[in-house]
Amino acid sequence: MKKLITHILIGMLTIALLVIVGCKYEAPVEPLPSLSGSLELETIVAAYLGGTVKEYYVYLPPSYDTSADSFPVIYLFHGFGFDYSYFKNWTAIKYLLDELISDEAIQEMVVVMPDGKNDLAGSFYTNSYDVYNSTGVFGYYENYMIQELIPTAEALYAKIDPARRAIGGISMGGYGSMYLAENNSAMFQTVFSHSGPIYFEALKPILPGVVAENPLGLTQTNVTAGVSGPSAERPLTAMGFAMSGAFDPIKSASPADFGSDTDARFILSSPGDGYYYGVEVPFDPVTSVFNDTIFDTIWVPNFDPSDPTRIANLNGLNIFFDAGDQDELGMNFQAVGFSGVLDAVLPAQAYTYETFTGGHTNKLYERLRVSLKFVSDNF
Repeated sequence: MKKLITHILIGMLTIALLVIVGCKYEAPVEPLPSLSGSLELETIVAAYLGGTVKEYYVYLPPSYDTSADSFPVIYLFHGFGFDYSYFKNWTAIKYLLDELISDEAIQEMVVVMPDGKNDLAGSFYTNSYDVYNSTGVFGYYENYMIQELIPTAEALYAKIDPARRAIGGISMGGYGSMYLAENNSAMFQTVFSHSGPIYFEALKPILPGVVAENPLGLTQTNVTAGVSGPSAERPLTAMGFAMSGAFDPIKSASPADFGSDTDARFILSSPGDGYYYGVEVPFDPVTSVFNDTIFDTIWVPNFDPSDPTRIANLNGLNIFFDAGDQDELGMNFQAVGFSGVLDAVLPAQAYTYETFTGGHTNKLYERLRVSLKFVSDNF
């Protein structure tokens, strides 16, 4: 664990670029692939998100309009701080798919890229639900993805074969894909995760680092003033608060429910609807001591992909996950831990786990080549 803490502190200066900004890949101008699909922009009014209009991209393979065949589909999830345009803008996804299809490295497939960004810059694709006050907070993103987005996309593009679905993503999207596959395993053939936080035990050394990122003090007063708390300048804090918003959010009509100035509950907004919206973090914001009670009673049993009860739901699926050996957020430790639980719970389950030379996102273009082929081979 000491190695992981050191790993995180060394990478702190680069996390802002890797998690909030990312590593952009520019597709080469020539040679162009011999076959070309299309990238369509669609909109949906999301009832589970309070009527918010969400956009999403759909890649249609070269013969979609002319073939009488049906096509398999991948639901591809972006990471924290981004939106539906991530794979288009940062990984040249259309060029990559055109190239792989042209070279017959993968079969023709539809790829749907939804928007998992919420008011905290990342939903982690969960239903944000206040367990104390029994109310939704930052959006029912699991319900949106499973009950709205997928049926809408497959009704609009009727050549999609629902019997051949895959789900996958990067970082937050890697987490979301594994989590949703476990909760809805009958819907998917294959799941893949690139650099995802899929073993929560390895988060324990990371999250208290939020305190160190806020030298003025992580208090409600400072968060309200904007001198502490989630921001692009404090990316680990932004990610930690977003995870808390996904796993342990608070919505209350009374600010007293958030406790004192130094408690582990923070008001993040009060939009004028009579409620205060915020989070409960699983560590002491003054001492940085981890709170095992919050973690073990709320985070792990409800949201940890490596929880044995949840991981058992992956039985029979095609599973792929990877992480770089220099991951600035320690996702290589996450992958190792997840692999160990998977072996223990499902000893007969085949899966593919790969470690590669690289960091959190800087090899994503190359890694997508691997995961897309894995998915295609298993359709």
